[in-house]
Amino acid sequence: MSSEKKSPKIDCKLDSNNYNLWNFQMKSLLVDQSCVLTDAEPVPGCHPLRLDDANPRSSLCIIQNCSQEINVNLMQYTTANEMWDFLYQTYSGQNSARKLTGIKKLATLKYAPGSLEENLNRMQIILVDTITAAGSQPGKPFGLCWNGYRNFCIKMFSWTKKRSLLDL
Repeated sequence: MSSEKKSPKIDCKLDSNNYNLWNFQMKSLLVDQSCVLTDAEPVPGCHPLRLDDANPRSSLCIIQNCSQEINVNLMQYTTANEMWDFLYQTYSGQNSARKLTGIKKLATLKYAPGSLEENLNRMQIILVDTITAAGSQPGKPFGLCWNGYRNFCIKMFSWTKKRSLLDL
């Protein structure tokens, strides 16, 4: 049996719509691949997790787990931390546009060809991103807790109640 680490891949590739789920899985992968610096000081405005730029697996993990469109943007960066921070600054955060996009996606979500699991995963990715954009944290990464979901519904209802369809 080989002592080499497995290929650094996760279940989903970052595609601009699934940052929160991708980020959660990536943190676990980066720790597993020994790419995380445990004694690094946080850098203001950057991702709190700092990567070991000397470990070639750090950049490899990021590149292999992003879509082609995103990898084109990563080509300008030379270190794993630069890539990691670019993705954090570009795709994380709370904003109204992500809230509205998530609400619209949920409202128009239809069963697509494929398995029930694939359709539920699509819905979960949209829910997690919308909840995070609204300023709440999902209770569990792969199964939203009822309190988190309930709070999300209350927040979305009160937020959308103050607006008309013209605001969308």
